[in-house]
Amino acid sequence: MPSVVWTPDDEHLLSGSVDGTVKLWRVESGEAVSTLDHGAGIRSVALSGDGRVVLSGAVDRSLKFWEVREQKLLGTMAGHQDWIAAVAFSPDGRLAASVSFDGALKLWDTRTGSLWRNFDGHRDWLLSVAFSPDGRSVLYGSNDGLLTLRDAETGAVVQRFEAHRDAILSVAFGADGRSAVSASADGTIKLWNLVKGWLVRKLEGHNHWVRSVATRGSLALSGSYDKTLKLWDLASGALKQTFEGHRDWVMSVALSSDGRFAVGGCYDGSIKLWRISP
Repeated sequence: MPSVVWTPDDEHLLSGSVDGTVKLWRVESGEAVSTLDHGAGIRSVALSGDGRVVLSGAVDRSLKFWEVREQKLLGTMAGHQDWIAAVAFSPDGRLAASVSFDGALKLWDTRTGSLWRNFDGHRDWLLSVAFSPDGRSVLYGSNDGLLTLRDAETGAVVQRFEAHRDAILSVAFGADGRSAVSASADGTIKLWNLVKGWLVRKLEGHNHWVRSVATRGSLALSGSYDKTLKLWDLASGALKQTFEGHRDWVMSVALSSDGRFAVGGCYDGSIKLWRISP
């Protein structure tokens, strides 16, 4: 289960799977209420800010937009030369970002389904991507451990960090947009000051690749190939809680908007929901 996302009302979860489907789950009952068929193994899903449109990126090099409730395909976009590794929506839903094993970051106009900006030529795979809370910047991580911040409008590189000793598998912005976290195959999570361009702190505790990271307020949730999820206080760097129970690699994590629940998507196809301690 590579990718999981909460809906804005915290009543449903979206998941994208290597079986090629996107499923909408009712959290209270655990039932799948709708299924969308991408037709190829899905690497990443994202949900628009209003919760209406889901974006899926897959190994067939395509992106697909869906209207969630009506289960309606809105469009398909193609242009990458290799598997799509990660996708993201801008906060207003006007743009979508995709990164790929082909080394390209692409920005798409969601109203027309057309390619809006293309940044290629990176010397290694691009594996993770996120929009800033104001939608003006795009952050992405690569297989060679580089973390890059670009201006979404001009494409100018704002910051570039030699961030990790191994692949950056997941990135997320802090709530203020001035900070970000990166998760790596080197087993660490790092908190960055994007304005000053420096490392704030390193979070250590996992004993395998950190596959996914999500933020909510002052909290960060990480999921690892060590089969655990960990909840961190970004202000202090303290480990607040560890969630154990998955039987395989944790591929994706997400925090509910009220900060009460954590969810992990596992390589074995299961999704587990955890209550966060007060």
